[in-house]
Amino acid sequence: MRHSVYIAFGSNVGDRLHYLRESLENIKSFVKDVSTSVVIETEAILPENAPEAWDKPYLNMVAHGDTDLEPEALLNRLQAIEQALGREREHPFWGPRTIDLDILLYDDLRVSTERLTLPHIGLKDREFLWHLLGSIRSDLKDPFTSQTFASKAWGCQQGSGVPAKRSFVLYPQLMGIVNLTPDSFSDGGLWLDHERGVWHCCQLVKDGASVVDLGAQSTRPGASVLREEAEWKRLETFLGCLQSFPVPISLDTYYPNVVKKALERYPIAWINDVTGRLDGDILREAAQAGCKICVMHSLSVPPVHNEVVEDLWQTLEVWGRQQLDRLTHLGFAEENIVLDPGIGFGKTSFQIGILLRTIERMHFGKCSVLVGHSRKSFLNNLEPKPAVERDKETLAISQYLNHKVEYLRVHNVRDHQRVLSAQHWIENAY
Repeated sequence: MRHSVYIAFGSNVGDRLHYLRESLENIKSFVKDVSTSVVIETEAILPENAPEAWDKPYLNMVAHGDTDLEPEALLNRLQAIEQALGREREHPFWGPRTIDLDILLYDDLRVSTERLTLPHIGLKDREFLWHLLGSIRSDLKDPFTSQTFASKAWGCQQGSGVPAKRSFVLYPQLMGIVNLTPDSFSDGGLWLDHERGVWHCCQLVKDGASVVDLGAQSTRPGASVLREEAEWKRLETFLGCLQSFPVPISLDTYYPNVVKKALERYPIAWINDVTGRLDGDILREAAQAGCKICVMHSLSVPPVHNEVVEDLWQTLEVWGRQQLDRLTHLGFAEENIVLDPGIGFGKTSFQIGILLRTIERMHFGKCSVLVGHSRKSFLNNLEPKPAVERDKETLAISQYLNHKVEYLRVHNVRDHQRVLSAQHWIENAY
């Protein structure tokens, strides 16, 4: 028998979006037809005299779906997910946690045992839960008051305001760009100083980046190629400041020795190869280290003016299947392979339009797709603007790509989260 359940998710430690995302994917194995609210950031609810270290903001969301599990069995599965994601069994009740999963409602059932109370007691006074429940099911009633959660949340908004400090989405995942260069086309020179660069990395995470991509070499048209030793010198001090960084670090390089040094000394989770031609030996090492590999289609790096592919999709499909075969042979699981079609590298602006319109064709096997269109010059077809003024066009394309690709590589992470949250909110309003 299928039962309607509402489950609350919360995280305020480490890579919060990752913990919510992993929990959701695990839950889908026993909760079907899942729909979710947006993710909102709220202040921690704490007792008096709580340790200062506990005062960390939460990311919260609610999911609705159907399950065949009875309440106790459902609770057991949720607690198993919590423990698998690092939450200790004897966790302090009010303390920070990697993930907190609570059954809010289970049909109209009322339960009161030592382990489980339904409806969840937090529904009586946690305004953020009313806000989330009302946003995905406006007619859902609070079993304690018979008011709809939407009307309760609206009443609070007239007084204390909206509980959300900021909103986020889990998908697509955003790769934040950090250019440790003096000459990148959009933000060259802004983050070359390592203290400012580290600050920018931390800000990207706060803004909602799920991956941070570090590059010390500009790949804009006409850029001078930096030698391997100089690229490593720019990266080394910077990487040393990110030893306990909360989200995966991607290293944007095509020099094998730079990859090798970074893998040996620093917590690198991705290799981003814009040439797609890193040698097999270093790729095997990256696969053995558990890294994801992102490979981009390009004819030349930096791109050469007027050097373009002739048959766009025939070229990309042959290239994509060759990359999949090569990288799996070198030890990468398909799930750890990310393909980037190379916006601005060997394609005309008109080909880029076709490519983005039909981007689903980039999916091969279980590989993910990343699109790096942020602020690029093809957008001048719409209105000539300096690179730093192309965020509006970038955001419009990102909205189109939502639900079509797994990753977007962008400069302005915060505005992407704002726009995509609004899109998710309206798409999931019942």
